[in-house]
Amino acid sequence: MTLSDREVDDRQGRQAADDALAILRANAYAHETTLADVADQVVSRTLDFRGES
Repeated sequence: MTLSDREVDDRQGRQAADDALAILRANAYAHETTLADVADQVVSRTLDFRGES
């Protein structure tokens, strides 16, 4: 079975979203806060994950 470019992009996009959600959840857990609070911090640019690995 060969995947089309679009199917590969769709799968990669879903994986990237799943990874991002896992990172947000882990951050919330580590800082004993809610996922909503972490999301608010990201949107307001008071929390930045650039440069972290």
